[in-house]
Amino acid sequence: MEQKHRSEFPEKELWDLTALYQDREDFLRAIEKAREDINQFSRDYKDNLHTFEDFEKAFAELEQIYIQMSHIGNYAFMPQTTDYSNEEFANIAQAGMEFETDASVALTFFDDALVAADEEVLDRLGELPHLTAAIRQAKIKKVHYLGADVEKALTNLGEVFYSPQDIYTKMRAGDFEMADFEANGKTYKNSFVTYENFYQNHEDAEVREKSFRSFSEGLRKHQNTAAAAYLAQVKSEKLLADMKGYDSVFDYLLAEQEVDRTMFDRQIDLIMKDFAPVAQRYLKHVAKVNGLEKMTFADWKLDLDSALNPEVSIDDAYDLVMKSVTPLGQEYSQEIARYQEERWVDFAANSGKDSGGYAADPYRVHPYVLMSWTGRLSDVYTLIHEIGHSGQFIFQTITKVTSTPTCRPTMSKHRQPSMNCF
Repeated sequence: MEQKHRSEFPEKELWDLTALYQDREDFLRAIEKAREDINQFSRDYKDNLHTFEDFEKAFAELEQIYIQMSHIGNYAFMPQTTDYSNEEFANIAQAGMEFETDASVALTFFDDALVAADEEVLDRLGELPHLTAAIRQAKIKKVHYLGADVEKALTNLGEVFYSPQDIYTKMRAGDFEMADFEANGKTYKNSFVTYENFYQNHEDAEVREKSFRSFSEGLRKHQNTAAAAYLAQVKSEKLLADMKGYDSVFDYLLAEQEVDRTMFDRQIDLIMKDFAPVAQRYLKHVAKVNGLEKMTFADWKLDLDSALNPEVSIDDAYDLVMKSVTPLGQEYSQEIARYQEERWVDFAANSGKDSGGYAADPYRVHPYVLMSWTGRLSDVYTLIHEIGHSGQFIFQTITKVTSTPTCRPTMSKHRQPSMNCF
């Protein structure tokens, strides 16, 4: 399977981002409008937040700013993830990141005022259903607050703290090159997307082995850069955890998710102690069914039965999705039908695209899904998984589960179905 350039894919396999902005110029105008609104908000409320009424009014106006930031933030990163070789997409991403830093720094005064507010004021605000989560998070932050100047400096360094992840992602999607490999007298092209989505569970043992070697050798060429980026990430997290007075990096990282250490440890222990033996037995069974005397790393994603992973078209995939959500009711099904009708999914498995998949949630617009379609039933599982996440986003907004885009359910809530498996 050879990857094509993005321009070679039909429009129906590409997402339509015009629900957010018509083009780059429209996006840049939105940034300028948001900057003006933030400046006005600062003039109105900086040093003027004291009472319950002050904060209640400010929160209502801040929600509109956060909605703009949600739209800008999503549009900034989404195009680039479809093609890291595209210079215009890179410029959009950089403009969005610079705006996010500037906006966050300009709004630190609000967080400072919230942390410094009287407990009585916070308690009254917390009684408002649409502010409950925001106030709960503010009280968590208050315990580890470092002072206005330090917090502002750390916010200003947000882009620097993000750089290890940014370096790794761009290296993986834009720089990794896998050598061609030959199996059964045929030459194959290899890449992150084609290996992960197609070759690693190929029914031909030689294709699996040769593609695995090609993939591993490609990774090895960048192992020192990847390791340096990872070390920088670990060091920055350790530094921030110590500065903020957390007992460990784990506690620091879990705080934002509102998950305590006991729950985290429980999940790890269950996976390693209880689930691991089950997984080992399953892999041995897969090897036996497929006639393998020995299972290697090249084989561990092999299907139990290749007949269970047939070729599937995108149209057939949507049919399967719609059948699967029918029991959830007409309203849910009508919303899910819009994924195909309005092109909310980016399917193109083009060169330069980020691997894996994700669901994005621009607040009060509609979700988007990114994936790389290789025409197998396994791709349908990815599609329905991401639609499950983003379908949740739709109905959170419809039912007003959350009021602002900064008070969405935590990652642990989004992953609850997977966590409940253990």
